[in-house]
Amino acid sequence: ENSILLQNYPNPVSTTTRIDYNLPEADHIKLDLFNALGVKVQSCVDERKVPGKHTFVFDGRNYPSGIYYYRLNGSTFKNTKKMIILR
Repeated sequence: ENSILLQNYPNPVSTTTRIDYNLPEADHIKLDLFNALGVKVQSCVDERKVPGKHTFVFDGRNYPSGIYYYRLNGSTFKNTKKMIILR
């Protein structure tokens, strides 16, 4: 079973949004947010997580409108999704 990074909801984001992901096994994961130029603008999660469903609530109120990418990295996987912040 693969780790699954789900599309954030709601998207576009005006204030906060949920980023859900599933882990088939315990792993040290990183969830990072990047701007459209690929520059990391926030480290959301950087810790060991147990198997199962996890949620990170992202607060986008301090970020300008635009396209962003969030990436989930584990020891054996990497997955990226697009997020739009819209005012």
